[in-house]
Amino acid sequence: EISDLPLRVSQVGREEYIGQYFWLVPGWRSLPEWQGIWQDRLRLAGERDGPILTEDSFRLPDGSYGYADSATTAVRDATGALQFFIVQATDTTARKRAEMALRASEASHRTLLDSMADGVFVAQSDVFAFANPVFSEMLGYSAEELATLRVDAIIAREFVAEWTEAV
Repeated sequence: EISDLPLRVSQVGREEYIGQYFWLVPGWRSLPEWQGIWQDRLRLAGERDGPILTEDSFRLPDGSYGYADSATTAVRDATGALQFFIVQATDTTARKRAEMALRASEASHRTLLDSMADGVFVAQSDVFAFANPVFSEMLGYSAEELATLRVDAIIAREFVAEWTEAV
């Protein structure tokens, strides 16, 4: 059987894959750069006990990139002779794209916060999770030092109750 991932990449029907040798299927032919990668991967899987775990990227027909995690395992008979390989792939495209968008968003926000003239901090569980350079400079601590301090150690005593209640 075959999952939808290679069918989406190659845009051909299931019947083009079932019963074919791996190196003759459309997905293999349409991605010549993978031929060398998979020859090495199958060789390595054949030399090891247990799966070879990999993260792959590939170009989709629309020009965008997709991503997959795969496990390639050699299956042997009772004498230890190699019989075949099992390749299990999981489409991780949505997760990878979300991670990339999150990193881009974090970088954008960090650039904005770092360039502000006002001191800004983020507290989580009563500790400083983030402080921009202006805030650190205002208090005379480095960002690393602030990360080790509880927020209530910095706030004036008369405001600790108000801070605790607000959080």
